[in-house]
Amino acid sequence: MMNQLDLHNLSTDIKHKGSDLLAKTNKIFYSLFFIFFIAYVSTLNYRPYPLSYLVKIIPIFSLTAVAYFNIEVKKRKFIVAALLFSAAGDFFLALSGKGYFIYGLSCFAFAHIMYISAFMRRVELYTQRSLLILPFLLYGIFIGYFLFPRVGGLLIPVSIYFCLLFMMGISTILGKENHYIMIPGAFLFIVSDSIIAINTFINKVPNSSFWIMITYFPAQLLLIYGASKKYLKSSIK
Repeated sequence: MMNQLDLHNLSTDIKHKGSDLLAKTNKIFYSLFFIFFIAYVSTLNYRPYPLSYLVKIIPIFSLTAVAYFNIEVKKRKFIVAALLFSAAGDFFLALSGKGYFIYGLSCFAFAHIMYISAFMRRVELYTQRSLLILPFLLYGIFIGYFLFPRVGGLLIPVSIYFCLLFMMGISTILGKENHYIMIPGAFLFIVSDSIIAINTFINKVPNSSFWIMITYFPAQLLLIYGASKKYLKSSIK
Protein backbone atom coordinates (compact mmCIF):
# COMPACT_ATOMS: atom_id res chain seq x y z
CA MET A 1 0.00 0.00 0.00
CA MET A 2 1.14 3.55 -0.67
CA ASN A 3 2.07 5.56 2.37
CA GLN A 4 1.35 9.24 2.89
CA LEU A 5 4.73 10.32 1.51
CA ASP A 6 4.19 8.31 -1.69
CA LEU A 7 0.75 9.87 -2.16
CA HIS A 8 2.22 13.33 -1.66
CA ASN A 9 4.98 12.67 -4.19
CA LEU A 10 2.44 11.28 -6.70
CA SER A 11 0.22 14.33 -6.24
CA THR A 12 3.18 16.66 -6.70
CA ASP A 13 4.26 14.81 -9.85
CA ILE A 14 0.75 15.04 -11.32
CA LYS A 15 0.62 18.77 -10.56
CA HIS A 16 3.99 19.33 -12.23
CA LYS A 17 2.95 17.40 -15.32
CA GLY A 18 -0.33 19.31 -15.43
CA SER A 19 1.54 22.62 -15.14
CA ASP A 20 3.93 21.63 -17.93
CA LEU A 21 1.01 20.67 -20.19
CA LEU A 22 -0.79 23.93 -19.43
CA ALA A 23 2.36 25.94 -20.15
CA LYS A 24 2.77 24.21 -23.53
CA THR A 25 -0.93 24.75 -24.34
CA ASN A 26 -0.66 28.44 -23.46
CA LYS A 27 2.43 28.78 -25.62
CA ILE A 28 0.56 27.35 -28.61
CA PHE A 29 -2.43 29.68 -28.25
CA TYR A 30 -0.35 32.78 -27.49
CA SER A 31 1.77 31.96 -30.57
CA LEU A 32 -1.39 31.69 -32.69
CA PHE A 33 -2.52 35.03 -31.31
CA PHE A 34 0.69 36.82 -32.31
CA ILE A 35 0.97 35.09 -35.69
CA PHE A 36 -2.53 36.07 -36.82
CA PHE A 37 -2.36 39.48 -35.13
CA ILE A 38 0.74 40.31 -37.19
CA ALA A 39 -0.74 38.66 -40.30
CA TYR A 40 -3.93 40.70 -40.11
CA VAL A 41 -2.24 44.03 -39.40
CA SER A 42 0.28 43.37 -42.19
CA THR A 43 -2.47 42.74 -44.75
CA LEU A 44 -4.87 45.56 -43.87
CA ASN A 45 -4.28 47.29 -47.20
CA TYR A 46 -5.21 44.14 -49.13
CA ARG A 47 -8.69 43.73 -47.66
CA PRO A 48 -11.13 42.37 -48.53
CA TYR A 49 -9.33 39.17 -49.42
CA PRO A 50 -10.70 35.62 -49.07
CA LEU A 51 -11.32 34.76 -45.40
CA SER A 52 -9.87 38.04 -44.14
CA TYR A 53 -12.54 38.08 -41.44
CA LEU A 54 -11.25 34.70 -40.23
CA VAL A 55 -7.69 36.01 -39.96
CA LYS A 56 -9.14 38.88 -37.90
CA ILE A 57 -10.99 36.72 -35.35
CA ILE A 58 -8.46 33.89 -34.87
CA PRO A 59 -6.46 35.99 -32.36
CA ILE A 60 -9.63 36.40 -30.29
CA PHE A 61 -10.43 32.68 -30.51
CA SER A 62 -6.86 31.98 -29.36
CA LEU A 63 -7.39 34.18 -26.31
CA THR A 64 -10.70 32.42 -25.69
CA ALA A 65 -8.82 29.14 -25.39
CA VAL A 66 -6.30 30.75 -23.01
CA ALA A 67 -9.16 32.07 -20.89
CA TYR A 68 -10.91 28.71 -20.83
CA PHE A 69 -7.84 26.80 -19.65
CA ASN A 70 -6.45 29.38 -17.22
CA ILE A 71 -9.24 31.31 -15.51
CA GLU A 72 -11.27 30.03 -12.57
CA VAL A 73 -14.80 28.88 -13.32
CA LYS A 74 -16.82 31.79 -11.90
CA LYS A 75 -14.97 34.34 -14.02
CA ARG A 76 -14.32 32.05 -16.95
CA LYS A 77 -17.89 31.89 -18.20
CA PHE A 78 -18.15 35.68 -18.37
CA ILE A 79 -14.73 36.24 -19.96
CA VAL A 80 -15.21 33.48 -22.54
CA ALA A 81 -18.62 34.97 -23.39
CA ALA A 82 -17.02 38.43 -23.69
CA LEU A 83 -14.44 37.11 -26.14
CA LEU A 84 -17.04 35.28 -28.22
CA PHE A 85 -19.16 38.45 -28.42
CA SER A 86 -15.98 40.33 -29.40
CA ALA A 87 -15.29 37.83 -32.19
CA ALA A 88 -18.86 38.26 -33.45
CA GLY A 89 -18.43 42.05 -33.32
CA ASP A 90 -15.17 41.79 -35.26
CA PHE A 91 -16.93 39.70 -37.88
CA PHE A 92 -19.74 42.23 -38.38
CA LEU A 93 -17.36 45.19 -38.48
CA ALA A 94 -15.27 43.37 -41.10
CA LEU A 95 -18.29 43.23 -43.44
CA SER A 96 -18.90 46.07 -45.85
CA GLY A 97 -21.98 48.22 -45.47
CA LYS A 98 -23.11 50.65 -42.78
CA GLY A 99 -25.94 48.35 -41.70
CA TYR A 100 -23.47 46.01 -40.03
CA PHE A 101 -22.06 48.72 -37.75
CA ILE A 102 -24.97 48.55 -35.31
CA TYR A 103 -24.66 44.73 -35.13
CA GLY A 104 -20.96 45.04 -34.34
CA LEU A 105 -21.71 47.74 -31.77
CA SER A 106 -24.32 45.51 -30.11
CA CYS A 107 -21.96 42.54 -29.92
CA PHE A 108 -19.25 44.61 -28.29
CA ALA A 109 -21.80 46.12 -25.88
CA PHE A 110 -22.66 42.59 -24.69
CA ALA A 111 -18.91 41.84 -24.52
CA HIS A 112 -18.41 44.76 -22.13
CA ILE A 113 -21.35 43.64 -19.99
CA MET A 114 -19.67 40.24 -19.67
CA TYR A 115 -16.31 41.82 -18.85
CA ILE A 116 -17.91 44.06 -16.21
CA SER A 117 -19.59 41.01 -14.65
CA ALA A 118 -16.21 39.28 -14.44
CA PHE A 119 -14.13 42.22 -13.24
CA MET A 120 -16.48 43.82 -10.69
CA ARG A 121 -15.79 41.35 -7.91
CA ARG A 122 -14.73 42.30 -4.39
CA VAL A 123 -14.90 45.99 -5.24
CA GLU A 124 -12.58 48.35 -3.35
CA LEU A 125 -13.44 52.04 -3.63
CA TYR A 126 -11.02 53.73 -1.27
CA THR A 127 -7.56 52.73 -2.46
CA GLN A 128 -4.73 54.56 -4.22
CA ARG A 129 -5.58 52.56 -7.32
CA SER A 130 -9.02 54.21 -7.39
CA LEU A 131 -7.32 57.49 -8.35
CA LEU A 132 -6.79 55.96 -11.81
CA ILE A 133 -10.53 56.38 -12.41
CA LEU A 134 -9.95 60.11 -12.94
CA PRO A 135 -7.98 59.80 -16.24
CA PHE A 136 -10.68 57.44 -17.56
CA LEU A 137 -13.44 59.93 -16.68
CA LEU A 138 -11.55 62.93 -18.12
CA TYR A 139 -10.85 61.06 -21.35
CA GLY A 140 -14.52 60.01 -21.57
CA ILE A 141 -15.72 63.61 -21.12
CA PHE A 142 -13.23 64.83 -23.72
CA ILE A 143 -14.28 62.27 -26.34
CA GLY A 144 -17.99 62.62 -25.56
CA TYR A 145 -17.86 66.40 -25.94
CA PHE A 146 -16.77 66.08 -29.57
CA LEU A 147 -18.51 62.80 -30.44
CA PHE A 148 -22.10 62.96 -29.21
CA PRO A 149 -23.15 66.05 -31.23
CA ARG A 150 -22.02 64.23 -34.41
CA VAL A 151 -23.70 60.82 -34.12
CA GLY A 152 -27.17 61.92 -35.26
CA GLY A 153 -29.84 59.24 -34.93
CA LEU A 154 -27.42 56.85 -33.25
CA LEU A 155 -27.07 59.01 -30.13
CA ILE A 156 -28.83 56.55 -27.80
CA PRO A 157 -27.03 53.33 -28.84
CA VAL A 158 -23.64 55.09 -29.07
CA SER A 159 -24.14 56.72 -25.65
CA ILE A 160 -25.12 53.40 -24.08
CA TYR A 161 -22.13 51.72 -25.67
CA PHE A 162 -19.65 54.32 -24.45
CA CYS A 163 -21.07 54.14 -20.93
CA LEU A 164 -20.54 50.37 -20.96
CA LEU A 165 -17.06 50.79 -22.46
CA PHE A 166 -15.93 53.16 -19.72
CA MET A 167 -17.64 51.08 -17.03
CA MET A 168 -15.58 48.14 -18.25
CA GLY A 169 -12.43 50.23 -17.95
CA ILE A 170 -13.30 51.41 -14.45
CA SER A 171 -14.19 47.86 -13.38
CA THR A 172 -10.58 46.78 -13.99
CA ILE A 173 -9.54 49.42 -11.44
CA LEU A 174 -12.16 48.71 -8.78
CA GLY A 175 -12.06 44.91 -8.75
CA LYS A 176 -9.68 43.76 -6.01
CA GLU A 177 -8.99 40.50 -7.84
CA ASN A 178 -7.91 42.22 -11.06
CA HIS A 179 -4.22 42.26 -11.98
CA TYR A 180 -2.83 45.76 -12.54
CA ILE A 181 -1.86 44.95 -16.16
CA MET A 182 -5.57 44.79 -17.04
CA ILE A 183 -5.91 48.56 -16.52
CA PRO A 184 -3.75 49.61 -19.51
CA GLY A 185 -5.50 46.85 -21.45
CA ALA A 186 -8.87 48.45 -20.75
CA PHE A 187 -7.52 51.90 -21.63
CA LEU A 188 -6.18 50.62 -24.96
CA PHE A 189 -9.64 49.16 -25.66
CA ILE A 190 -11.16 52.59 -25.05
CA VAL A 191 -8.58 54.27 -27.30
CA SER A 192 -9.25 51.74 -30.07
CA ASP A 193 -13.01 52.33 -29.93
CA SER A 194 -12.45 56.08 -29.77
CA ILE A 195 -10.56 55.92 -33.06
CA ILE A 196 -13.44 53.97 -34.61
CA ALA A 197 -15.91 56.60 -33.37
CA ILE A 198 -13.83 59.55 -34.56
CA ASN A 199 -13.25 57.91 -37.95
CA THR A 200 -16.95 57.06 -38.35
CA PHE A 201 -18.65 60.21 -37.06
CA ILE A 202 -16.19 63.12 -36.87
CA ASN A 203 -13.33 63.00 -39.35
CA LYS A 204 -11.36 60.37 -41.24
CA VAL A 205 -8.28 59.28 -39.33
CA PRO A 206 -5.19 58.55 -41.49
CA ASN A 207 -4.35 54.84 -41.37
CA SER A 208 -7.32 54.35 -39.04
CA SER A 209 -7.51 50.57 -39.47
CA PHE A 210 -3.88 50.21 -38.43
CA TRP A 211 -4.31 52.33 -35.28
CA ILE A 212 -7.56 50.59 -34.39
CA MET A 213 -6.11 47.09 -34.60
CA ILE A 214 -2.71 47.95 -33.10
CA THR A 215 -4.53 49.05 -29.94
CA TYR A 216 -7.43 46.57 -29.98
CA PHE A 217 -5.51 43.28 -30.12
CA PRO A 218 -3.04 44.24 -27.34
CA ALA A 219 -6.02 45.46 -25.28
CA GLN A 220 -7.69 42.05 -25.40
CA LEU A 221 -4.34 40.35 -24.76
CA LEU A 222 -3.61 42.38 -21.63
CA LEU A 223 -7.12 41.80 -20.24
CA ILE A 224 -6.91 38.03 -20.68
CA TYR A 225 -3.26 37.74 -19.67
CA GLY A 226 -3.95 39.77 -16.53
CA ALA A 227 -7.03 37.74 -15.59
CA SER A 228 -5.13 34.49 -16.17
CA LYS A 229 -2.02 35.66 -14.32
CA LYS A 230 -3.98 36.71 -11.25
CA TYR A 231 -5.74 33.37 -11.03
CA LEU A 232 -2.58 31.33 -11.58
CA LYS A 233 -0.75 33.26 -8.85
CA SER A 234 -3.57 32.72 -6.37
CA SER A 235 -3.85 29.01 -7.22
CA ILE A 236 -0.13 28.49 -6.62
CA LYS A 237 -0.44 29.99 -3.17
